Amino acid sequence: MFFWSGLYLHAPHRAEKLQGNVSTDGVYVASYSYGSPATRYGVYAMQRIVEIDGQPIETTEDFVKAVKGKQHQTSVLIKTLDFNNNSNVITLKIDNNYWPFYEMKYQNGHWQKVDHLLAPEYTKI
Repeated sequence: MFFWSGLYLHAPHRAEKLQGNVSTDGVYVASYSYGSPATRYGVYAMQRIVEIDGQPIETTEDFVKAVKGKQHQTSVLIKTLDFNNNSNVITLKIDNNYWPFYEMKYQNGHWQKVDHLLAPEYTKI
């Protein structure tokens, strides 16, 4: 699970492809936080992010590479697809102070927070 600009993201569900006949490329927007850059710029749940700044996003690794290290107040161009494969292009201004980029992983019996703004460090929670 990734948290970025107020979005809760993860790899698309297998069921999404089976039930909706939708590709599993990109990262799935599961939810969002009110007042975040995501809501200010119009990125909402139940979409897939398939491109950032012209770079195709096919996996979660592609997503991390595309947004990791983006500076505070940088604008990024995001292309999303909904369940009907309608595309939408949105410009979002990143706020690393209040909405940092991190990941939650369950490894070795513990939840670990991976901070993607700085050098990757694992912190047990």
